[in-house]
Amino acid sequence: MALIMKAVFVCIFFLNSLLIAGDSKFSFANCKEHSTIGFLGDSITQGTTMTKDGRAWTDDMDESTAQQGGLYHQYIQLFLAVRYPGKDIWTVNLGHAGAKSDGAIQRLAYDVYPYKLDTTFIHFGMNDFRYFLYLDKKTIPNEKRKLTMRQAYVQNMTSLVDKLQGKGSKVVLLSPTIYDEFQKSSQQTAKGAQAELKVYAKLSEELAKSKNLPFVNLSNPMLTETERQQEKNPKWSFTKDRVHPAEKYGGSEFMAFHILKHLEASGLVYDLDLTAEGKVEKCENAKLANVRKTADGLSFSLHEYALPFPLLKSDYGFTKLVPFQKQLNRQILRVKGLAPAKYSLSINDRNVAEISAEEFSSGVNLSGNAKTPQYQLARSVRKKIIFRKAVLEQRVRVVRNNLRFVLKEIKGIDWSDPESVLSGVEKFKKLKAKRAEKIQGWQAYLISTASYTLPRYKSTIEELKDIRKSLRELPKERVYKYEIKKVN
Repeated sequence: MALIMKAVFVCIFFLNSLLIAGDSKFSFANCKEHSTIGFLGDSITQGTTMTKDGRAWTDDMDESTAQQGGLYHQYIQLFLAVRYPGKDIWTVNLGHAGAKSDGAIQRLAYDVYPYKLDTTFIHFGMNDFRYFLYLDKKTIPNEKRKLTMRQAYVQNMTSLVDKLQGKGSKVVLLSPTIYDEFQKSSQQTAKGAQAELKVYAKLSEELAKSKNLPFVNLSNPMLTETERQQEKNPKWSFTKDRVHPAEKYGGSEFMAFHILKHLEASGLVYDLDLTAEGKVEKCENAKLANVRKTADGLSFSLHEYALPFPLLKSDYGFTKLVPFQKQLNRQILRVKGLAPAKYSLSINDRNVAEISAEEFSSGVNLSGNAKTPQYQLARSVRKKIIFRKAVLEQRVRVVRNNLRFVLKEIKGIDWSDPESVLSGVEKFKKLKAKRAEKIQGWQAYLISTASYTLPRYKSTIEELKDIRKSLRELPKERVYKYEIKKVN
């Protein structure tokens, strides 16, 4: 333990000697009208969309057959689209499975800079400390080797920050997530991996301080929640394999919540407070018009500037693990002084709920009401992002980045020409066949994804552009007619 603390001290001393630069404040609410935000990381960022038996998912398959991973930035994209509709804030998946911080430096020129990012989130660490070395006592690094690896991580992360800032991008650092060695499972465990990963979380935090950068600690809340859940159920985990946050268990949602919350994303759809007489006591993030007291209730029009985040019952992380509705999804309608009774609430002549006078007086959060026209619009936006955008971006990742490493033996590929890349894929297949070598595992996923994507590469890019255009064209203001009427 003394050696570990000494190693951390050495790294921190190195960090504190760096020139302070950047701006430690970042808020999603203050993003420019047109902003591109990149998420630069490893497989936790890149994600996958595959079938249950591990094949690449293709468009001719039913969506229900797909298993997705690496969606935390897609949830952030959805939140930004509905909370700031019509504001062109676009996120880009820049993950690379197996990547370390040094590899990210090597791919900046062809993989990152072309996007001209306004802001870059950096999320590395899981592979930098080589968690797989901890699977066997014989391969666990000694203290000297650990120190060398930590120093390399700090130097590489510092270089990434400097290079991105040099291109005019703001930088936000995310701590590594967790390695769940505590779950009771038949999966092999890398003992001691999480303790070392926690050191890397501290190093990333110290780097953020030294460079005056925004920092989001994902490690601590994930560890705390893991401990809380495993006290009740030792088999519980955020992850599907001790490393990658699983959508089924709310890992990506938990990450997205803490990033949004820490970086001051607005939790307000609107907050409207009326009396039964039609007096306005509060109206935040909306504009009220045509308020009229009726014989058995109230009617009014509301100019709204945001949409609710459309939660589904399957959103385990948002609905079970964090106070998402209370803190980040408040569409509050409060009416005081109504006579005791049940009241129907209609929006645009659509009956969406029956609510008691007492409930109205306390305030009703409508963001979770799937019958409202606002939710229905937001739900259509969700479908474009959480499934389709994720699928397309993951395919682009394979073509733009992963294939360069798979096809490194194939010479003469023009990476700007999809046909040339596809020819390289076919040559690779023949080479493997000649050697009597099977293409399997992760490599098989990449080759099958590339073989499907490359003939459709231009249309894939165009579809992504169309999705961005559709988000940009969402109305910044929508008018809804509300009617509250006593139920006879």
